[in-house]
Amino acid sequence: YHGDQPPRLTLQARGTAPIRSIDLVVDGKIHKTYSPDGVDFDIDETLELTGRHYVYFHLQQRDDNQAWSSPIWINIHE
Repeated sequence: YHGDQPPRLTLQARGTAPIRSIDLVVDGKIHKTYSPDGVDFDIDETLELTGRHYVYFHLQQRDDNQAWSSPIWINIHE
């Protein structure tokens, strides 16, 4: 993503077991943690950042299985 407005991130998570947590990771650090209740969870988030970053989601299920989204590289002009 390249632009002057913060990007809108969406995620549709469909687990094979109840989801324990979903982390929004920015530049390798947890930016926000979601705590779903069930196997399905949707996220629609506007990321209020400027500059260059990489972003991805990390999902952990209660049965200890995990999933990662592909990273997104963003460059937001100030």
